[in-house]
Amino acid sequence: IMETQAGIPAIPLLATLLLLLVFIVLAFREARKTTDLHRFFMFGPDFKGYDFSATLVATNAGLSGAFVLILYYGYIYGFAVFPWVWGFWFLTQYASRWTIIRTEAIAANDGGWLANFGTLHEFIGARFQSSAARRYAGVLSSFAYVGLISCELLLAYQLVVYFIQSSTNLPFTSLQVYPAAFIVMVFLCILVYTAMAGYRGVVQTDVMQLVIMTFMLVALAVFLIANFSNINMHYEQAFRPLPQGFLNPDGKGTGLYLSFLLSNLFFWGLWWPGAMDQWQRCAATKSVKGALDPIWGTTGIVPTVYFGAISLLFVGAGVWMATNVPNSSLGPELL
Repeated sequence: IMETQAGIPAIPLLATLLLLLVFIVLAFREARKTTDLHRFFMFGPDFKGYDFSATLVATNAGLSGAFVLILYYGYIYGFAVFPWVWGFWFLTQYASRWTIIRTEAIAANDGGWLANFGTLHEFIGARFQSSAARRYAGVLSSFAYVGLISCELLLAYQLVVYFIQSSTNLPFTSLQVYPAAFIVMVFLCILVYTAMAGYRGVVQTDVMQLVIMTFMLVALAVFLIANFSNINMHYEQAFRPLPQGFLNPDGKGTGLYLSFLLSNLFFWGLWWPGAMDQWQRCAATKSVKGALDPIWGTTGIVPTVYFGAISLLFVGAGVWMATNVPNSSLGPELL
C-alpha cells in the first residue's frame, strides 16, 4: 500500500485510478454514438437539464484549484469574504447568460447562431467577415487554455508529491520521477477518453464529478458542524472580526482588501465567461434551452445554490484551519 509522508494510506491516489477506469468505461459506451467528426463535437437532443448543471458546476468549480483558492480566502479573511465570493459566481453566470442571448441576437441576420456556428471562433470570423479575426480568436483562446491546463497540472503535481516521494528527478528538471509519471499517466487517460467519446464523454464524466463533489460537500458540512463550537470559541482571536469595518476584515487596510476584491472581479467575474464554457454547451446541443432554464441553467436555482454551498463550505474550511492553527503561516504544506 502506498503511504503518505504521515503514514496514511494514499486513498486519494487509488480513488483517482478507479475514477479514471470508470471514465474510460463511460467513454467506450459513448464512443458508439460518436461515429463522425460532427457527432464528436455534438451532444444531441437528449441533453437533459441536469446534464447542463452537472457540466456547468464541474467545470467552474474545478477551475485551476478553485476549491483551494476559496479555502485560502476563508483562512485569511474569515466568513466576511463569503458574500463576495458568492457574488463573483453570480457575476460570472449572468455575464455568460448575457453573452449567449447577445450572440443569438447578432446571428439572427445570418439565419441564426445555432444553425451556423459550431465554435466561437467561427462566429467571430463571420461577424466581422474576416478569417484573420477568426484565427486571432483561436490563437488567443489557445493561449488561455494552455495557461489554464498548465496551472492545473502544477497544482496536481504538488498534491501528488505529498503522497508519493522519489529521490530521483527527471533529467534537466526539478520534477520528481514518480509524481511526474503519475500525472502523465492521468493526463494520457483523460486524453484517451476525450478522444474516444468527444463532447458526450466530457458531459458523462462531468456528471460523475458532480456526484463525487456532492458527497465531498456533505462530508465537509458534517465535519464543520461537528467542529462549530471550537470554531466559534477561537474565531474572534483568529480574525478580530471586522476591526475597521466591512471593507477591512483582516485589519490590514481598506486599500489591500479593495485590491483583493478588484482582482477577483476580473478573475471570477469577467475571465471565465471568456473561456466560452457556456457558449460551447449551447453550440454542442444546438439549443439555448439548457443555458436559459430557470432551474438547471446558467443562472438557474440549482447552480446558484450549489455555488453558494461550495463557497460557504470551503470558506468554512479555511476558517477551521485558521482557528486551529492561528499562528502558522499559510504555505503549500499547510494547504
